[in-house]
Amino acid sequence: MAEKPARDALILIVDDDADVRDSIASLLEAYGYRSITVPDVASAQAALGACDPDVVLCDIYMPIADGYELIVALRSTGHTIPIVAMSAAHLDQDTLGYAKKLGADAIVFKPFRDWELMEALDHCLAATGR
Repeated sequence: MAEKPARDALILIVDDDADVRDSIASLLEAYGYRSITVPDVASAQAALGACDPDVVLCDIYMPIADGYELIVALRSTGHTIPIVAMSAAHLDQDTLGYAKKLGADAIVFKPFRDWELMEALDHCLAATGR
């Protein structure tokens, strides 16, 4: 694995499930990351305008607008912020493959082990020099 990036990075967590958001935020805090949590794509776009996260961690299946739409919106406007897409492993395996085709930098299947998420985040941060 690449040199360990700074663990003080700010991660924007986008997931419609409050329990999932809180659980991930607690996990990230335990590993030294900071996080902002939002429940949907519109809130994520507002947060991106108000702060400068180092990585976006985004669920794919959400009501109203899904994670695919956020990935496309970010990439079509020139955002180079790393995106980690996540979705349930029991769903079609192509779900996260499609997210990568749209511009996600890494993927994790829910439920994930701590190390799987940390590895995806470390990969994204190392690629940006963090």
